[in-house]
Amino acid sequence: MSERGRVAEDTGSQLALLRTLVDGLPAMLAYWDRALICRFANAAYQSWFGVDPDTMVGRGMAEFLGPLFVLNRPFIDAALRGEAQSFERAIPDPRGGPARHSEALYIPDVDPVDRTVRGFCVLVTDVTSRRARELELRAAKQELASQRDVLERFFTLSLDLMCIVGADGYFRRVSPGFDALGYGHEELLARTFVEGIHPDDLGAAQAALAAQAAGPATARFETRYRCRDAAYRWLSWSGARDGEGTLYLIARDVTEAKQESEALARAHDDVEAANRELESFSYSVAHDLRAPLRSIDGFSQALLEDCGDRLDGTERGYLNQVRGAAQHMAQLIDDLLGLSRVTRASLQREPVDLSALARIVIARLRGNQPDREVDVAIEDGLRGEGDPSLLALVLDNLLGNAWKFTGRRDAPRIELGMRSDAVSPVYFVRDNGAGFDMAHVGKLFGVFHRLHAASEFEGTGIGLATVRRVIDRHGGRVWAEAELDRGATFFFTLAAGG
Repeated sequence: MSERGRVAEDTGSQLALLRTLVDGLPAMLAYWDRALICRFANAAYQSWFGVDPDTMVGRGMAEFLGPLFVLNRPFIDAALRGEAQSFERAIPDPRGGPARHSEALYIPDVDPVDRTVRGFCVLVTDVTSRRARELELRAAKQELASQRDVLERFFTLSLDLMCIVGADGYFRRVSPGFDALGYGHEELLARTFVEGIHPDDLGAAQAALAAQAAGPATARFETRYRCRDAAYRWLSWSGARDGEGTLYLIARDVTEAKQESEALARAHDDVEAANRELESFSYSVAHDLRAPLRSIDGFSQALLEDCGDRLDGTERGYLNQVRGAAQHMAQLIDDLLGLSRVTRASLQREPVDLSALARIVIARLRGNQPDREVDVAIEDGLRGEGDPSLLALVLDNLLGNAWKFTGRRDAPRIELGMRSDAVSPVYFVRDNGAGFDMAHVGKLFGVFHRLHAASEFEGTGIGLATVRRVIDRHGGRVWAEAELDRGATFFFTLAAGG
């Protein structure tokens, strides 16, 4: 083989190898001469545009690029002047897929002898994924900046005390809320967090923070914290450490709430003491009043028994009135003591069968007046939640009043039931007795307030006050509807769940 043949063969082999290499590139590679005619294109054009690169050779750039030619023309002209160009462009997919974001590099082909530009190479790389990652990173940075801005606003605008404490125990940052303690910003940064904690509270605070490191996500504790004027404020803290030992804390000043709580506790103790004194006084007075009342009643009875035959009807009537007044006074004392016990008695909540309690009350009333015929209707299955003894007292008073105020009816009727239109249970006791004028309903549940004369119906005027006191203690309410001489209905509720 001649020398020329061997050179041609070597050149062909090298060109074939070069072609294999450039066809293996994922980027598009082409050469355009000064007339913008394609002289070479690699196989990537097939995968990008479905175009056989061999058919591109001899075609003009304007024909191949279409509308992109006008957009790229400034870069083309610059490359023909010998200026390398680099730019990014979104390239539409001719097959209808999503556009590819590409990076184009125009490299001028300059003659080494006369420095004329013979054409330029075009290298187009798909940077869609990189661009997407850049956009995601940019969006993440914007979101992070936005969150930092929000946190900064919370940090600077919060009325609570917010701080960051380093692993060495020194303040790293404090919010303006710390101004309430009287310290300057720089002054606080030169101090450790624990310096301000009252010595008596330091152990509990350190224990809470140590427990948080091994257990709950947030430590919660209260301390007295020293102000610059040496006074102490009560602060309620929430905090947590990160993996590097940095402590993030937020505190709320609860000094006033602590003072109010302590004042309330003292007031409660004072009330309890006053109630004990009142209870002692009440029983003492009741005992001292009962003795003369028993004497009045007893001596009046003795006069009637011993001297009754020497007294005329008027004189015997006077003595009977004295006895009645003494007995009424004794009953009044007992009722007042009962009202006092209702107020102070402990409340034991449990499910209560109101229907069963009502039947016991009616049975006792029938036993006391066996000659009375009263139509009584008690709805089955009435249940509530409360103190059984106190709710029995409510039914005893309401049913007892209904029994009493139907005493002059020819066909007396009493009903215990529950309203069906109510969202939560509303119980009622209804009668067809004497009723009352609703203009006076505001006085109905007061102590000693009676809407009927004692000569018409006996009583002390304390029963309905006792009912209200019991219902109030159960978190419910009681009210009445009536019409004079047409009967009355008393409604009551218990707390939610009862």
